[in-house]
Amino acid sequence: MSNALKQINTNTNLTAPRLTVVKSLPANAVQEAIHGACTQDMHYDDLFKAIGKLATSGIDHDTLVQNAAFFEQFISSDSDTIKEKTIIGVINEHRKAYSHQVGSHPTADQLKTCFNSKVYELLPEKLRNVCLLIDDAVKRDVCLIGLITGLSAAFSRHRFTHGAGNDIKEYSPHILSLVAGQAGGGKGMTRYAEVIVDAISRKAMAMKEETMKAYRREKADYEREKRRREKDKESLDGLDEPDKPIKYCFAMSASDTTQAALVEILKHNPAGGFAYDSEVDTLVQGNAKRDFGGFSDVIRKVFHHESLSRQRKGEGESYIVTKPRLALMLSGTHDQLKKLIPSEYNGLFSRLWYYIIPPAHSPYLMPTAQEDIVGEACERLQDEVLQNANLWGNTTVRFIFSNAQEQELFVEMQDKKAAEDKHGGDIGASWLRMGLITKRIAVTLAAFEGGGGPELPDNCWQAALALLPTLKAHCLRALDIVRSNQGKIDISKQGYEALKAANMTDEMIAKELGVSSKTLQRRKKDWTN
Repeated sequence: MSNALKQINTNTNLTAPRLTVVKSLPANAVQEAIHGACTQDMHYDDLFKAIGKLATSGIDHDTLVQNAAFFEQFISSDSDTIKEKTIIGVINEHRKAYSHQVGSHPTADQLKTCFNSKVYELLPEKLRNVCLLIDDAVKRDVCLIGLITGLSAAFSRHRFTHGAGNDIKEYSPHILSLVAGQAGGGKGMTRYAEVIVDAISRKAMAMKEETMKAYRREKADYEREKRRREKDKESLDGLDEPDKPIKYCFAMSASDTTQAALVEILKHNPAGGFAYDSEVDTLVQGNAKRDFGGFSDVIRKVFHHESLSRQRKGEGESYIVTKPRLALMLSGTHDQLKKLIPSEYNGLFSRLWYYIIPPAHSPYLMPTAQEDIVGEACERLQDEVLQNANLWGNTTVRFIFSNAQEQELFVEMQDKKAAEDKHGGDIGASWLRMGLITKRIAVTLAAFEGGGGPELPDNCWQAALALLPTLKAHCLRALDIVRSNQGKIDISKQGYEALKAANMTDEMIAKELGVSSKTLQRRKKDWTN
């Protein structure tokens, strides 16, 4: 027996021991998709097919390249081809041959990130009828986000309280929203936010013109009387210069409004306003030339109606806006989102309602209609929104959430610890503010439906609650996009110089960009090389 064993051992071909690849758990939604598409001990053909499956599901090749290292744990150590090629090289080979297939077969999991049918079943009827004019699920969702965000500004007189223990605060419905996606993906449907509140916007402009005309008349009368008295050497006692008029404003451009102008608008309009922009890039670039850091600070403060102050030298130029109110609807590409919010820690990230449209192939479509039926439906609701909102009325409408509704929200938020453990960072701040965003959505729907309070209609509450899982999912998608900055600074030399011209120090710029001062210094060296 011992001789036989020796013979076997002698004849055995020794092979090099296989290297152990450390397995890692998915850290984001893309890596979860890779985990589902890959199998153990893959060779070239298997890897190429997995890349194809991921690409057709809507994950673009650049995103796969960013997560290339995650593929390594699935590759067979016996694969000669993989020894000669890098995983990034294989991804780029697939890009060269099949780039047109990105997003051509979205997965069922991705479709689940759209709002479920329950949301639309529970919406106020007139709002549901507008949305159901849209066949595409993603575009229908984006339209709904825009409509709710615009209406949240319109129904400013409707209030509710939120908080726990002794930290209770009154809020109006104003929502801050951002839709990110590629051209042709559907983000343009946010434009209906402006349309449905257009009657309010026009009313504000008319009120501003009327008060300006009255002021000019009074000012002319004052100047005329002043000159007469001075000529006749009469006393000016009792002759008071007219007060400057209220600058009524409701809708404004998010990208064409400076920080100082925005604070002034909010001072003159305690009922609040609505800012919209279809290109986040315009917002970032426009304010970088002036005071983007200050603009961002204003946006962060309006979420909780925190006081804003303006300090100037001139008489009457310093003031405080005690409870600023503003709704914001932005749309742009994934890269533009990274420029607007370079870090999850800058405070703005956790205050937004996100909808992230995954990259997908957008074919040219033959026009099927010669009229904008969605826009026309919104226009038919404009006067009704103007009348029911009664934005400049003196009364407030208060809604109270029932104990059962509060309990339902409490249960839905019990995944906060799991989200923090899995994703880390500052995701807990987003989870906390999602509860407030959910309530704002519910109050907006109730106000649009005509609810007079104090009880919040349960259908409006259930519709908002049904949105919450998707709100969470898209927040995590936005987190992946923001984190893909990986400490890199997405700012040009011109953008840096503009911030310096606005009296920002390197420390202030680094903080605003969400990077360390050392990272900023390395980027400055790149400009001199």
